[in-house]
Amino acid sequence: MSLATNVNVVIHVCEDTQRTFDIRDLLTQGGYTTAGAATVSSFLVQLPDGTYTAADTPLFGKIDADTLYVRPGLWAENYNGNFNTYEVVVNNGNGEYISLKLDVVIDPVNDAPIGADKTLTASDASGLVLAKSDFGFADPVEGNNFKSVVITNVPTAGKLTLGGVDVVAGQEINASDISAGLLVFKPNAMTIGTFEIGFQVRDDGGTAGCGGADLSVAPNYLKLIVPGAEIGDRIWEDSNANGVQDAGELGIAGATVQLKDTNGNVLSTVTTDINGNYHFTVAPGTYAVNVLPLAGYQLSPTNVGGDDATDSDLDVGDTAPGYSALVTVAAGDINHTIDGGFYRTASLGDKVWIDSNGDGQQGATEAGLGGVLVKLLNASGAVLDVATTNADGSYLFADLVPGQYAVEFVAPIGYTLTQSDVGADGSDSDADTVTGRTVVTELVSGENDLSWDAGVIPTGRITGTVREDLDNNDSGDTPIAGVLITLKDGAGNVLATTTTAADGSYAFNNLPAGSYTVVETNKAGFTDVSDIDGGDKNTIFVSLDGGSLSAGNDFV
Repeated sequence: MSLATNVNVVIHVCEDTQRTFDIRDLLTQGGYTTAGAATVSSFLVQLPDGTYTAADTPLFGKIDADTLYVRPGLWAENYNGNFNTYEVVVNNGNGEYISLKLDVVIDPVNDAPIGADKTLTASDASGLVLAKSDFGFADPVEGNNFKSVVITNVPTAGKLTLGGVDVVAGQEINASDISAGLLVFKPNAMTIGTFEIGFQVRDDGGTAGCGGADLSVAPNYLKLIVPGAEIGDRIWEDSNANGVQDAGELGIAGATVQLKDTNGNVLSTVTTDINGNYHFTVAPGTYAVNVLPLAGYQLSPTNVGGDDATDSDLDVGDTAPGYSALVTVAAGDINHTIDGGFYRTASLGDKVWIDSNGDGQQGATEAGLGGVLVKLLNASGAVLDVATTNADGSYLFADLVPGQYAVEFVAPIGYTLTQSDVGADGSDSDADTVTGRTVVTELVSGENDLSWDAGVIPTGRITGTVREDLDNNDSGDTPIAGVLITLKDGAGNVLATTTTAADGSYAFNNLPAGSYTVVETNKAGFTDVSDIDGGDKNTIFVSLDGGSLSAGNDFV
């Protein structure tokens, strides 16, 4: 057999595919044409492993007399490269044989890379910075590089941002930007749970050739767990306004409490329950609590007592009243220390009355006395405020901070304080007869204590003069100053002393009804001549009615 013609042809087949070739087409591609039927008589091929064969193989062979096949995917997965046929002998149908040499090129095709699912926990208040490794990129066939990520869906809560700008579904993000720490998930402050970011990874192998793919076939998912934290505690009525939750102090129900971010934006609003409790479930972050003003209440002092679990944390100043300081919580934190104390102002008062019968009890017909000076004292006795009684004898100190107080009554001229703490407490006199002060009482939040009274008794006066008898007619002619005058009660007890003035006068004021003795003690060089009652010349007996004046009690 002689070979009339040599034909050389290069054919291309993509990796992992298969093609068939008609002999006539191959001859035509090589520049040879024949009118007769062309059939393959024999072939010899050198396989990629270097062996020669004249038989059909998974890689190369005949389908029929005039059709060849090339199936690189059946030879080896992802195989690409060149192999040659040493010779394909073709009968042209006219008794001539052609030597066809094929250079078979298996063109590489870029296979799609793969990503991987991953679960992450967003436990940092500043957000979760995503890394390239989080996307599980791999290109096991070609070993291409990680080029980018295509976001297929964004989380339903929180924000996925690139350089601070919101990412949208379908957006492609360069791997270099991810390496730079620009891709960040920040949880929503009020939403916790598990959220997903869908994505596909892209390699840098491109899509050239037949069926090349540089994007992973199906989306993978980052599962983002946002664990919760809690902020809260209690709004209570601070009965003694000391800024500390003491035993027995009750919560305030229905108070409006707001959770705010660091910019002052309201994130959530709740109301306190029947016990005054509240709480917010939040993502890790930094927050402030604001309790809206409560009608009729004032804020208690802040941060008193050194125990954050029992103090009041709300600002009482003018800048941010009702606000707590900023509080930062991490994942899983339970911060139940943000409390708020409130109190209602208190009042104290009642009446000064004329105790006509001096029994220390307010009789039904005994009238009040207006214009009496009343002092409000603290527990140490310092004066905090003053008032004067109204025409009906009433007085009131209002808008007081709960705490300890006392009252001091100043008896006006012509009156003295009646006996104290006699009989029923609601109608007795509470003022000490010497100091005019009551005992210390403690007012609690909202208390209106109208039980602090004082009875006064009208008082009399004893007046007179001491004069010198110049003409011995037993009558006074000129005043003597500096004479000692002693006042005694009916039992002879000394009640008071005084000395005569320049005009020889003397007076004893604010004396209750009763029997008295006025005793004059001569100055050196003087002797007694007479007195008004005609008895002992240096002693005058006086009977004084309530509120009366006994004048003319003169000594000569």
